Amino acid sequence: MKILLISPSELKDIEYKAVTAAPFMGIKALFAPHALAAIAALIPNNFEVKIFDEAVHGSVEEHLKTTSYNLIGIHLTTNLLKRCIEIGSHIRNKCSQSYLVAGGIGLSSIPVEKVNIFQTVFYGEAEETWPEFLIDFEKGKPLPKYRKLSHPNMALVPIPRWELISDDLKYYATVSIQTTRGCPYDCDFCNVIYTYGRKMRCKVVAQVIEEVKLLESLGVKAVFFADDNFIGNRKFVKEILKELKPLNNSFNAPLLFMTQLDITVANDDELLGLLADCNFIQLMIGIETVDEVTLTEMNKIQNLRVDIPNAVRKIQSYGILVTAHLIIGFDNDTTESFKNIENFINQVNVTEYLLHPLMAPAGTKLWYKMKRDSRIIDYDLINDDFTDIVSNVIPKNMTREELMSGMLDFWSRLNTVDSNASRVSSYIENISRIPDVQKPNFKGFWKMKGLIFNAIGFFITKADKKDKKAFFDLFKQVRKKSIILISRFMYMYTNYLMNRYRAELYSEILVQQIRIENNDPAVIVKLDSLTPIPENILTHSKEIFLETYTILRKSIDKQAKLYNTALETITDFINHFGNDFIDFDDFQKKNLATCAIRVLNNGEWKKEVYAQNEEPLLPENKPPEAFFKQMHNNLDNYLRYIISD
Repeated sequence: MKILLISPSELKDIEYKAVTAAPFMGIKALFAPHALAAIAALIPNNFEVKIFDEAVHGSVEEHLKTTSYNLIGIHLTTNLLKRCIEIGSHIRNKCSQSYLVAGGIGLSSIPVEKVNIFQTVFYGEAEETWPEFLIDFEKGKPLPKYRKLSHPNMALVPIPRWELISDDLKYYATVSIQTTRGCPYDCDFCNVIYTYGRKMRCKVVAQVIEEVKLLESLGVKAVFFADDNFIGNRKFVKEILKELKPLNNSFNAPLLFMTQLDITVANDDELLGLLADCNFIQLMIGIETVDEVTLTEMNKIQNLRVDIPNAVRKIQSYGILVTAHLIIGFDNDTTESFKNIENFINQVNVTEYLLHPLMAPAGTKLWYKMKRDSRIIDYDLINDDFTDIVSNVIPKNMTREELMSGMLDFWSRLNTVDSNASRVSSYIENISRIPDVQKPNFKGFWKMKGLIFNAIGFFITKADKKDKKAFFDLFKQVRKKSIILISRFMYMYTNYLMNRYRAELYSEILVQQIRIENNDPAVIVKLDSLTPIPENILTHSKEIFLETYTILRKSIDKQAKLYNTALETITDFINHFGNDFIDFDDFQKKNLATCAIRVLNNGEWKKEVYAQNEEPLLPENKPPEAFFKQMHNNLDNYLRYIISD
C-alpha cells in the first residue's frame, strides 16, 4: 500500500520568495517538513511512504500524473490554506482512487463546508489517532474525523523519518527537532495551550541527542529546536544542553542551533552560557511590546519579570543573536508607538526583528474580546492575497490606514543598509563572552567551503555597492573579535537580506490593501458581536455545569469566587469548543478540564474584589440547586448580549 504525504507551497508565497534574496545559500525553503517526517515515523513498515514538498519538487499535480497512491495526506498550514484546498480539490476530481486525509494547525481556520473536501481530518496531536486511523483504513472503515483524547507521552514519540527526504535536506535552511510540547503561559492572543496543554511534556534526553546525531550524519548544518518555549522546563533543557555541548564539539563542523524561548532566559547565567557554548546562534523571543500596560493586558506576565532592554543586551553579550518578535496595534498603541519600537530596536542593537500588526486568531481570548466589541473583520471580504501582515482587527487609537502606513514608514527607516550595519557593528562590539565552541577541523571546513565561497563571491560580484561595503566592513570586525563568531555573522547578514526582501513584499501587500480600503470602505465588514450558546451545549448544559463545579470545587470553596470561576471556565469552553461540540464525551471533558486549569491559574476572576464576609462553604460533591439556574442566566446574559467596554 502506497502513501503520499504532501507539504504544500506556491510561487507567490512570501516565505517561498524570501529565500531567493540569498541565492548563495542554495536553499528552496526555510524549514524542512517536520510534521510529515513525524507522521511518517508512525506508519508501519508494510506501507510504502513518500514525502513530497512542493517547495523543493514543484507542483504535486504534475507528480500525480505519473504515480498513484492508495492514501494521500496534506499538511494544512494557515498561510497556505487556499493552496491546500486547491490540491485537495484536484485529488478528489482527478485521483479518485486515492483516499484523501488532512491535518495540521491550519485545519481550525478552514470553513466547515470546505473541510468536506477531505475524507478524513485529524484534530490535534496525531501520535494516537494516526495509527488508529491506519488500522481502520486497512479494514475499509475509516472515520471522517479523528481527535486526540489525551496528550501523547513525548517519551514514546518516535524519531522523525528524515531519511525519507535525505536527498532534499540540502535545500532547507534548517531542520527541526521538537523536545517538548505545551506552554506554561497563557497570552491572550495565543491558542497553544488548547492544542498542547499547559503542562510541559518532554522527550527523553537520549532521544533528543540521537536526533541531533542523525541530522548531522545526514549532512544537516543548522537545526531549529521547534518547541513553543524551549526553556519551559529549565531542568530538562539544561540536561539536554550539558550533553549537547561535548557532542556538538566532537563533530567535524559544529552544528548551528536556533530556537524560540521567552525573555526570562536573561535571568539565568548558567542557561545562557550553555546555549552559547552549544552554538545556539539565534534566539527568537516574543517581546511583543515594551509597554508594561499592554503586556499586562495581553497577559504576557513573563515579560514583566525582566527589564526588557537590559535583558536583550545581556543575551547579546554572550554572542547570541536576538530575533525580536514585535506586535503593533494593541489598544494602548498610537501612531507614536512606531517611534517607541524603533527607539528600542536601535538602543539595544537588535540585529533582527519581525514586526506584525495585531492579529486576533479565531478562538483565542483576544478574538472573543474583539468580537464582542465589534472589532473583528470578515476576512473573506477583503484582499484575497492577505497574509498575517493585514490585520483582522479595528485598532482602538489609530485608524487601519495609520496602522498600515506606520508599518510602511517603519520598514523604510530600519531596513536600510546603514541602519542595519550600525546595529550589527554595535552588537559585535558589545559581545563580552565568546562562546566556547570548537573551530571546524579540515573535514568540517571542506564540508562548509562551498557555502562560504559562494557567499563571499555573491557579495563581491552580485551585491550592490552598499551591501558589499557593509558586509566586508562587518566581516573584518567580527573576524577580529573571534573567528568563532563568523558563522553567526554570515547567518545574521543572510537573514537581513531575506527579511529586507520580505518587508518589500509585505509593503506591496499593504499598499494594495490601503488602496482597496480607501476605494471601497464597505469592504471592511465587522463580524457581529454576538456569541450565542450552541444548541448542543444547551442540551448538555447540566452535565457541563456539574463537571465544571466538580473540577473547581477541589480548589475553591467560597460561592462568589467559584461562581465567577465557573462562568469564565464555561465561557472559555464554549468559545473554543462549542461549534464542534456534539456530545459531552471523554474528549470534551478533557477540553473542559483544560479550560478550568487555565482559568484557575490566570483567570479574570482573580481581578474581582470579593466581600470579606463569612460565606458558607460550598458542598464538595453536589452543587446547590441555585448553581444550575444561575449559570444558565449568567451565560445567556454574557454570551448573547454583553459587549465588552
